[in-house]
Amino acid sequence: MTSEFRSQIRPYPRTPVYPTTWAGYQTFDQIYDNLAFYASNVMKNFGIRPHELPDCLQIGFMVLWETLTQQPDFLAQKTRRQAVFFILARCKISSMRYGEGRYDRLDELITDDWHDTADEHAITGLEADHDERWAAWATDVDMRIDIERIMVKLAAKYEHSPKHLVALYFITTQVNRTDAASILRTDKFRWHKRYVLPLRAEVQYEFAQVFLERHGYPQPESA
Repeated sequence: MTSEFRSQIRPYPRTPVYPTTWAGYQTFDQIYDNLAFYASNVMKNFGIRPHELPDCLQIGFMVLWETLTQQPDFLAQKTRRQAVFFILARCKISSMRYGEGRYDRLDELITDDWHDTADEHAITGLEADHDERWAAWATDVDMRIDIERIMVKLAAKYEHSPKHLVALYFITTQVNRTDAASILRTDKFRWHKRYVLPLRAEVQYEFAQVFLERHGYPQPESA
């Protein structure tokens, strides 16, 4: 009896194996290899798109692995088809699509765009009201560069005058006059007349110069 008992003892495998109804004992890697292609086809039949497949498979098989660590004989009670549908039911496709629905995917824009301009639409989203078709993004970049150049020029010019700098801050942001003047602890009406109004005219002049340069209009003649 002792020898018979000893003959039935097997060393504990270093890699865990799990009983299945369709292929006997298998490691998780073997289970994955056996089910992944089948699961991919089932997911495609249920409307899961190609770019969603890798994440769905990873999430579904991760849940299966967690289940097997808690219930090693889980697949001993499931057919191969039931195992695949277990993976499908836990792939979190609804959560993934909810997250994707909050943003525009560049892949989808390119797929639907016959004119190959999807990158410009995805970057700015302003082309519906834009006169230019091919250079809209470049134009927006140039405009931002011009704005930055003007701000740097004026900031450098008035770097030693806090009243001018706060006026520039007031002109280019949504801060109200009272809050801006409170920074300087000065009378808001006098500060607005002596600093804000002249600086606003200067900002308008600088932007007008850029506009005239971009559109090729002749410079106004001096009186």
